Amino acid sequence: MPKISVIVPIYNVERYLSECINSILRQTFSDFECILINDGSTDTCGEICNNYQKIDNRIKIIHQSNKGVSAARNMGLNIAKGEYITFIDSDDIIHHSYLYYLYNTAKKYNTDIVQCFYTQFTKNKPTDQDIDIRDKIYTLSGYEAILKHYRNADFSFMVWDKLYSRRLVGKLRFPEQLRNEDEFFNNHILLECEKIIQIPQSLYYYRVHQNSFSKKIFSEQKLDILDVTHDAFIFFAEKNCTEILPFVAKEFWRRFYKYVRRAIKNNCFPQVKEQQIRVFCQDLLSAGYPPQNPFIYVMAKMFTSCPRSLYLFKKL
Repeated sequence: MPKISVIVPIYNVERYLSECINSILRQTFSDFECILINDGSTDTCGEICNNYQKIDNRIKIIHQSNKGVSAARNMGLNIAKGEYITFIDSDDIIHHSYLYYLYNTAKKYNTDIVQCFYTQFTKNKPTDQDIDIRDKIYTLSGYEAILKHYRNADFSFMVWDKLYSRRLVGKLRFPEQLRNEDEFFNNHILLECEKIIQIPQSLYYYRVHQNSFSKKIFSEQKLDILDVTHDAFIFFAEKNCTEILPFVAKEFWRRFYKYVRRAIKNNCFPQVKEQQIRVFCQDLLSAGYPPQNPFIYVMAKMFTSCPRSLYLFKKL
């Protein structure tokens, strides 16, 4: 059984894929399997994956019809054999000792999650630097990590800068009908983790380019963040995480104001989604967590009580 399963969802990234796979195969830590999920790519990604499998038996390939990144990751989780799991996006690259540092830190401190810092880049890949992480780590609980994320965005909720124990992941999977799947996954897994180790060194290199979801023009999918935030509120309420709830509610209302306004302005607000978000708002209001901003409060009350009133916000 390999010590680590590296899961890479792939879709139409032929320009960057080889660089990503090469950064995995040149790791100083060698006891891993690399699971490449070709999610219905229409370019040469499938061929690239097949060629790499011929030269390295640690590579496993799944070719499937296009189902989205969550379904691709879930497929990888379903077949993963490693003691630990890490996710790498197919247009990103990793430091040559990424797996070494994360795995050995997990074993040394007997923890289920290890997180490293990351560096963003566009064209020129950052140069790997020799690093020394002795005594340069931070420890916190999963509860504290969630609180830091929602209170002041001081903890990354991406899945690609972390190593997770397969035991902790268990049967948890990504939501296949929603975007913002990383936040959903971490909301549900971090609460079960007693100890997280943070390595304050950039070992993951995140590529920023024009095809990034965060850079695209507004679409209905942007509203999925409200589904995920509402799910977090309900989940933490059920777990009696009373210290976290006010910060999750505050983030929900911030996102509600930002994304509902944009949906209205862009005429991208299907009735089904409108009704769904109205229920989300009612849930928070009835639970005693209204928006603290007076303008957002009025907007929320009008939105939940009078469907046509939302068009009053089109010019705001």
